Amino acid sequence: MFKKSLAVRIAAIAVIIGGFGTAGVAAANAAPSSCSSGRVCVYHDTNYGYRMGWRAAGFALENVSSPNNDKMSSWSNNSVRNACWYGNANGGGNQFPMLQYTDNPNVGLFWQDSMSSWKGSNC
Repeated sequence: MFKKSLAVRIAAIAVIIGGFGTAGVAAANAAPSSCSSGRVCVYHDTNYGYRMGWRAAGFALENVSSPNNDKMSSWSNNSVRNACWYGNANGGGNQFPMLQYTDNPNVGLFWQDSMSSWKGSNC
């Protein structure tokens, strides 16, 4: 009786802990409310801190403004079109996809602060 009761308690604790872990992941990956429908948004800080700018879906290739060049740390694509950003001006260097209806709260230490151009179509 004691062994069965202990096994049930351990199983219940595992379910509770597993549930908390899943809830935490979902909350951390929530899309930012500051990026309205139909927009592609880029942010200076991780976790969508300080929005640098946004463009409507389908925008043509453009360079990032001088004050925002090499400053992006997170992004959100809340549109029906795939977009992308580049490590160099004029679409040069590495290309990074920003797929439709996805976001990235942290582009990672290696690529952080390296966006120089972007576009909202034909990526």
